[in-house]
Amino acid sequence: MAILDYVIPGYKGYRLRAESRETDKLFRDYITKLLSEGHQKMETIKVDLTRTGNLMSLNPADSCTKQLTRVRDRLRFANYGFSALFDKGQTKVDHTRLERIEEFDKKMVDQQKEIADQIDKIQSVVDGGGDPAGEFRNLQGFIRTMDEHLNARERMIRGQE
Repeated sequence: MAILDYVIPGYKGYRLRAESRETDKLFRDYITKLLSEGHQKMETIKVDLTRTGNLMSLNPADSCTKQLTRVRDRLRFANYGFSALFDKGQTKVDHTRLERIEEFDKKMVDQQKEIADQIDKIQSVVDGGGDPAGEFRNLQGFIRTMDEHLNARERMIRGQE
């Protein structure tokens, strides 16, 4: 049983065609929910920055929030389906590619965790009255990495990788 089976309720892995589509949706909904929680924390950070008069940090905070929104919505509304992984008769599954996608998705869980941890780090810096500029740059890098990972995931699902 894969690790995601334990983390995401209802997740069964990408084993069968019928389960693959539903599993993909469950997985994307789960990661989207976690990214939404990060988005909410970023909104709170922006309020804290305004309240404390750290207006110079609002632009980088807003930029991070926009990037996070874009990645979250891209994941939420992505086309899902694994037709490229089945033969023309729709009875045979390319199990190797399904396993690669599942391994790929495990990395996305790790990337989401890096984003969440970085947001928490930003909150700590803001709460301590420090300058979060460097932490915002780090967050942008983590979000960019996840965005690039989504590009690669889409190519893999389409059979282009």
